[in-house]
Amino acid sequence: MTAAALIFSCSNPAGSDLGGGGGSGAGNPSTGGPGAGVPGTGGNTDPSLSVHVIIRVPIRNETPRTTATAARGYDGNFTVTSVSWDNSLPTFQSNSVYTVTITLTAETGHTFNGLTQENAIISYGPAAIVDNTGTTLTLTRTFPPTYNPPGTYNHGWHFHVKGQDGNFFVPVTGGTPADAITTFTHTPSTDRIYSVTWSPNHTTFQANTVYTIYITSTESTGRVFASSFGQNFSQINAVTNTGIRDNTGKHVTVFRTFPATGP
Repeated sequence: MTAAALIFSCSNPAGSDLGGGGGSGAGNPSTGGPGAGVPGTGGNTDPSLSVHVIIRVPIRNETPRTTATAARGYDGNFTVTSVSWDNSLPTFQSNSVYTVTITLTAETGHTFNGLTQENAIISYGPAAIVDNTGTTLTLTRTFPPTYNPPGTYNHGWHFHVKGQDGNFFVPVTGGTPADAITTFTHTPSTDRIYSVTWSPNHTTFQANTVYTIYITSTESTGRVFASSFGQNFSQINAVTNTGIRDNTGKHVTVFRTFPATGP
């Protein structure tokens, strides 16, 4: 079975303030700031290898978040024990620089010993290590000046994952995960970057296995993803209410879990 093609059909439901469709591009494993490529999010058995924490980035008029979560692939390695910002204002102000401080505690059987600076990430950007006891880790990140978006994406998109035969793609034992990206859009291809991963990440689909596809979008047009983005409108292969996670405002991941493959 040949690799499938991933077709992004960016829908704009009635009443949406969604702008023109996005472009295409392969995900970038580097750890740049917002608008950069998406760092690898493969599972880690020890958080000392790398740490990625998700919190919503400073966006004008939004309330600073006081909770954060482990990015996909880091679940179970650590818990977030505290979040604080260097400014006590109730909402983020225009053209202002903010720093977040996040403290993590390693889960039982894990350690932060050996964590290097380049492997500490907050919301897809590099973080600074303030303190590391091995059991607890304190990170900070100073964000670029507050985003002043011309608009927000509220309603989500429709993603079509299709095989070479043009039909909706479904994991089949012995088949190859969809790894080719094709987009049909109305704006330049540099406007939006898409990254596609599967979990488990097998070269070929195994028998009697449940697979989940994750589609991460990095927004670089100046708009942001609303905190309620896509909860009622995002679809993968015509299935509505797919999962939404890791929404930083500049990045968002939608996912769908398929039925188990056959024998």
